[in-house]
Amino acid sequence: QNDKIEYKDSIFLEKGKGPRHAIYDQDNYIYVMTEYSNEVLVIERSTKKVIQNISTLQDNQNESFGATLFFSKDKSKLYASNRGEDSIAIFEVLTDHSLLYIESMSCGGQHPRHMILSSEGQYIVSCNKEGNNVTIIDILTKEVVCLIPFPQASAAVQIY
Repeated sequence: QNDKIEYKDSIFLEKGKGPRHAIYDQDNYIYVMTEYSNEVLVIERSTKKVIQNISTLQDNQNESFGATLFFSKDKSKLYASNRGEDSIAIFEVLTDHSLLYIESMSCGGQHPRHMILSSEGQYIVSCNKEGNNVTIIDILTKEVVCLIPFPQASAAVQIY
């Protein structure tokens, strides 16, 4: 049994971005949520090149920090949370793997620290740390369907 972690590769990003969360899409692309610059970086893994950096904020005037991201069940959309603006940015994933900003919606609380997609793909579960709650948001209506008081909520669990 080999308990060692084997180092495979590195990708270096521009200083000050603050990579926080990443998803590898199995098609050789990595999507990175940045904490300090509130961007999603789309990186082609084989070349290690950033092919796109796109803001997650509607209004770049707000102080905000990126937290987490995930794909819709069919991988046609990418969702990214913003702590400060208290929003969830929605992007269309284009055929070339780049992103097109569609809109933002409320996370239903303050400081969305972590969020996940429900197993059937209908709801977003958002853990809103400073709002002391967990919200369940219907993806189609973009409305909070359940708000659960929860002190300092910072991690989400899968809903089955």
